[in-house]
Amino acid sequence: MAVPVYADTYDAVYDDAALLSDEEQQSLSEEITNLQETTGWEIFVLTTEDAQGKTAREYADDFYDTTATGDDGVVFLIDMDNREVTISTAGEAIYYLNDDRIDDILDNCYDYVVDGEYASCFSSMLSDAEYYYEVGVPSIITMYSRWVKFCLQLYLQQLCLPLYFLELPENTV
Repeated sequence: MAVPVYADTYDAVYDDAALLSDEEQQSLSEEITNLQETTGWEIFVLTTEDAQGKTAREYADDFYDTTATGDDGVVFLIDMDNREVTISTAGEAIYYLNDDRIDDILDNCYDYVVDGEYASCFSSMLSDAEYYYEVGVPSIITMYSRWVKFCLQLYLQQLCLPLYFLELPENTV
């Protein structure tokens, strides 16, 4: 079990877009504390209505870089400016929350955002992140098989590409 490093040293919920009630912020703070105790990561929940001309991912990455005090962590962002939900990972969290897992987490919380249930969206993301932490880092075999599949798809696309350039005889009726 990881040691809770950041429990009382920072504010974990930054509701700059005013999407969360005080009660929801408190509840999310408690969920974050529990996840921190499990993972040892620095975790932030963030909303914004002004991404300062950045993509949601860039905004979340920059937020972590300027706010976090540690190397391992996650930012869960609802960006009302770009109308996007994203997750930024740093350090050890990158291995547990890879792109496929992040896509799954975002898919699971999408309906909550559409319905304006922003706290439920964050709660879902936190719960899924904990699940993936407990599952562990994806095995090298899983990553290798995805790489092989990607290479095979690329190879097949290259084989088929020259067919697009063949001149076919015109039909004459």
